[in-house]
Amino acid sequence: MIDNWIIYIKNIPRLCQYSIKRLLESWKGFALLLLTGIIMILASAGWMKMMAIEELVRIRWYYRLASALYFIVFTYTTYKAFKDYKNDYWVTKSFSLSPIVTTILNGLAGTLVGFLLFLILIIFLPLNIELSVWALIFYLLIGCLNIILIAELLGLLSIMYQKLVMKIYWIGVLLSCFMVPILYIPKTTLSIFGHILMLNPLYYLVDGVSTSVIFGITSLSNLPYHIYFILFLVLIFTLSYWYHRHMAQTKYQHYPMTKINNENNKD
Repeated sequence: MIDNWIIYIKNIPRLCQYSIKRLLESWKGFALLLLTGIIMILASAGWMKMMAIEELVRIRWYYRLASALYFIVFTYTTYKAFKDYKNDYWVTKSFSLSPIVTTILNGLAGTLVGFLLFLILIIFLPLNIELSVWALIFYLLIGCLNIILIAELLGLLSIMYQKLVMKIYWIGVLLSCFMVPILYIPKTTLSIFGHILMLNPLYYLVDGVSTSVIFGITSLSNLPYHIYFILFLVLIFTLSYWYHRHMAQTKYQHYPMTKINNENNKD
């Protein structure tokens, strides 16, 4: 155990170099994500100005736009992070290392893209908007942590159940489009349906980011909801830890190495 830690610490610089190289190889994806977000902002702002939409309605549309932007950033970053985790797993394990550094860098890159998009969005917001940069940073950072934990769990699962994980992920993304405040915006007084939607952890992040941009520091006022999301993160971490240990004990018994290599080569 101690020997493994010594090897891991010695190889951290090499692991960081490898992870940075992997991230730089895919910079075009994040650049395209940033460009897509900028186009969405400019197109939405231009359309609302051309249609002379009144300010109250404009605020609702900007809330939707902020939700859509973060949803797209979160979805893409999580997908890329868990794909890289799966592909790097055996490479890093052969040196007694972990692919988590690449996952962390992916999460930070996606968070940076989201932050830049919201800085651009702020330029077009009405002057009476109560923006809170600190609340925005809080939700982006906790969203980054969520991306890292989710990506690690999905990456581990996809090593053995690649096709199943892919199907579940994209079905979940499709369903989440209708379960976050993009098409449906909750009222000030939540109904039973609104409380059911809040059980979705992604709703916490999307609504939190959008509310911090539009309504400011009030987005941080729901303490029980923060506790609920922290418990969700603890659950994901626990599942990842358990499955990591489980896979280390059973991978050679139940999943031939040749099959794993064949699936990785397809990617």
